[in-house]
Parts: sequence; structure tokens; C-alpha cells
Amino acid sequence: VIGKTCGVGTKAESMVQDLRSRMEKIRQKTQGLPRPRVVISVEKNIESGTLKDICISGREKFYNEMIRLAGGVNAYDGDVAFPIVSREGVIQMNPDVIIEIIPAIDEKDLEQATASNEWADLLQVNAVRKGRIYDFREDYAVIPGPRFVLILEKMARLIHPEAGWE
Repeated sequence: VIGKTCGVGTKAESMVQDLRSRMEKIRQKTQGLPRPRVVISVEKNIESGTLKDICISGREKFYNEMIRLAGGVNAYDGDVAFPIVSREGVIQMNPDVIIEIIPAIDEKDLEQATASNEWADLLQVNAVRKGRIYDFREDYAVIPGPRFVLILEKMARLIHPEAGWE
């Protein structure tokens, strides 16, 4: 609709078809595979050196749909859109994959290892034990728009590395 309004309807339709095709490829690759439990951390104080007050994606928002499309399931099953959880809350959810959305990490001169090390002592959490903590630094990871498919593809590859991605 926006493309047509702006006079580039054909190009817009082509972009929509490309997005749909890429989403369908992910669906086909992950169909029938187990659905790992995923937590997406959208905000926490990475400079504190400790894990507390972690804002995660709930089930009613953009990231929840991304998890589902990528072949996972949100480990949080409550009704809050962006709940703040504690270390104990993460332990109770026991995610298989933790994804941190931290586009400003480079501006803070912190390494990915710094952010991931905060999780290191939660060894009772599957994602920690198996080294499945990932950070997404892309600025568009926090902006719903046409580039969502780049995040979706990355997420699907990390949630399902066994799917034989090209």
C-alpha cells in the first residue's frame, strides 16, 4: 500500500514477494524440528557486571512472533508485554537459547564477551551450559520494518543450526 501510494507499486510488490519467499524458506527448514525455548533480552544493565532486572520480550509483541517464525517458542509464558525478570526468573524459564538485543554495545566499548559473561554463572540454564547466548548488535533489530527478515534469518540459523542453512 505504501509503495503504491509513493508511485513504486511494482518495486514494493517485488519486495513483499521476496520477504514472503524468505519467510517461507525458514518455515520449510524448521518444519517438524523441535521448538527450542527462547528468551530475548531487550534491555539490561550490561555495564553493571551482574545479571538483574532483565527486560525480556513477552508473548504479545514483535519479538515473540519472530521467535515463532524462526522455529522456536518463547520461554516466557506470562501476559506482560515486556516483563522485568530476575536471575531466578531466567533459571525458572530455563531457555535453550538466549538472544540479547544490544545495538548500542559498540558505542559503550563493551565486547560481546562482556555481555555474555554476565550469564556465565547460571549453569543450571540450558542456554548457558550449551553456550547458546547470542547478541544482536544491528540497529534495526529494535525497529520493526522490512529489514526484520535479516534478523529473522539470523535468529532461525541460531535457533536451528542443524537445519542445513546455505
